[in-house]
Amino acid sequence: MLNFLRWLGVVNSIFLVLMK
Repeated sequence: MLNFLRWLGVVNSIFLVLMK
């Protein structure tokens, strides 16, 4: 589960960069 949360954080970071 922790790995999943960490993955979500990475995806969110990439998403923010793409949105910017």
